[in-house]
Amino acid sequence: MCDKNLKYWQEKLSNIPVLEITTDNIRNDHQQYELGIETFVFSNELQQSLTTITQKYNVNLLSTLLTAFNCLLYRYTAEEDIIVGSYIPQTDNSDFNTLAFRNYISGDCSFSHLLKQTFQIVSEDLKHQNFDWKQLVEKLPAKDTGIFQVMLNLQDASITDTPIPISIDEFELDLSLFIVSCKEGLKGTLAYNQQLFEPETIKRFINHFENLLNSIVFNPDTLVKELTILSEVERHQILVEWNNTAQEYPTDKCIHQLFEQQVIKTPDAVALIWKDQQLTYKQLDNRANQLANYLQTLGVKPDVRVGICINRCLEMVVGILGILKAGGAYVPLDPAYPQEKLTHMLDDSDISVLLTTEDLISQIPPNNAQQICLDKDWDNLIAIQSEQAPLSDVSSSDLAYIIYTSGSTGKSKGVMIEHNSLVNFTQTATLEYGINSKDRILQFASISFDVAAEEMYPCLTTGATLILRTDDFLSEGSRMLEKCDEWKLTVIDLPTAYWHQIVSDLDNCSCKIPDSLRLVIIGGEAVIPEKVTSWHNYFKNKKSPEFINVYGPTETTVVVTKCKLSESIQDNGFPRMTIGRPFGNVKIYILDSNLNPVPIGVPGELHIGGVSLARGYLNRPDLTAQKFIPDPFN
Repeated sequence: MCDKNLKYWQEKLSNIPVLEITTDNIRNDHQQYELGIETFVFSNELQQSLTTITQKYNVNLLSTLLTAFNCLLYRYTAEEDIIVGSYIPQTDNSDFNTLAFRNYISGDCSFSHLLKQTFQIVSEDLKHQNFDWKQLVEKLPAKDTGIFQVMLNLQDASITDTPIPISIDEFELDLSLFIVSCKEGLKGTLAYNQQLFEPETIKRFINHFENLLNSIVFNPDTLVKELTILSEVERHQILVEWNNTAQEYPTDKCIHQLFEQQVIKTPDAVALIWKDQQLTYKQLDNRANQLANYLQTLGVKPDVRVGICINRCLEMVVGILGILKAGGAYVPLDPAYPQEKLTHMLDDSDISVLLTTEDLISQIPPNNAQQICLDKDWDNLIAIQSEQAPLSDVSSSDLAYIIYTSGSTGKSKGVMIEHNSLVNFTQTATLEYGINSKDRILQFASISFDVAAEEMYPCLTTGATLILRTDDFLSEGSRMLEKCDEWKLTVIDLPTAYWHQIVSDLDNCSCKIPDSLRLVIIGGEAVIPEKVTSWHNYFKNKKSPEFINVYGPTETTVVVTKCKLSESIQDNGFPRMTIGRPFGNVKIYILDSNLNPVPIGVPGELHIGGVSLARGYLNRPDLTAQKFIPDPFN
């Protein structure tokens, strides 16, 4: 009999799954076990309700609690193949044995259906419970990692007063749940590894189990994916309190109109510097107006797409503002892009006009757009136009620009950003970063990246000075910082990888941070924590600039969250890395695959809502419908 049962379990536990429970602390190969214990009592009323369900479906309490426990683990991990250990009294003697109940969970089935399935599995497993557990472990290939990481043990005091003969930390598992069903209710103990979990996390886990049980007794036919695990307080905190980002902004304005308001305030202030050239706000406005008036003669109006393929120079900013003032939407085309990508962008965007310079004409793939050279054609076509702002029907719901994604997950897609979103972002960034007329801001990014908008618009709508970087700027970090000092820059916005290199140069004492810098913004990829620590240590005995990490996909307007890394250093000297909090009028949700908000510490997928969202993908209504979904909480 023992050999037959052993074979049964060998087959049942082949290809053992790993339950990926998210931990507070990083798990390592030499993980130590430090016992933590949290006790709880679920009410007699809840116990009686569970008993009623048990009787209704003609199952046992173990199956009911095991099914509920599996549902909670599924909601925590999204794993559908789950093994839960249990210590069970053997039928032919007074000894206990370890069993491993393996269940397959689907969020689309009801709890009642899953309960019946679990009961059948438990019943079949109990028929084969008389075997040598240690012998089984030796025969299974996963003996080094363990067969299960969690355990559920039930003692029903109404049936027997014999305690389960197991030390609470005998198995040294991630989670071991011990429940006693008695007249007071369900008394429980949750044992856990304190090297992995914080006490608050365990308390939340217990509360979520209780919430889930209450949801089950309210309606056992509820789908597993719809069972309630969050309390109303948690749900309100996650969905409302942490998304309390509402702020006023000019909903009736376009981004170039905010620039025009600033021109009136500071017409003679320097707006733009490139090498030894510069333009005041009034000069920049006049040149942009002349270009806008000319573009309107070519049919540029709201939502008409105008390409701009140009190297960094004063005309780059003039061109962008001119397109916006004409009412059109600009499509930036980086001349450094491969011909294949430029061809795709030109074909997909179907631009009617293309702004460029004479030296780039030969590098631009064939296209049907009317090409205007901002250098060669300026005097005879554009300079003769009026310096007054043209009349335009453009509104805040019209397109401001189309930025193409990197194409790392397939062919690059054009993302359509409206003025309304851009104005909201510009005002939020201005407030969050404290941008003012005294700032000297670096323009670092290619205009084909939306980070360029973060550099340009908060600057040009507050009276600050925008300084365009030169090509030698990228040679090395020390050279870049020398230029920052020479130009007296106060704000720089850098790719994370480039900032990593600067920190390496600081570590090598080959450069220093200019005193003029008051704000450093990084973004674009994951930050290396050790680099943050090095940066923090560099400023131990000196005043440091504010240091912010930002995050935002192309499908939103530039960035949607920010984290003050200068405030992230913990007592152990290492930073706590997060993407931070949402910007103004942005909603951030962490949801599971069924669009349920996940509890704190439980992995999910990032969903972004609010004013920041793009209109969608250009020429991709199918993908737009798939990715830009209705907000289930608004």
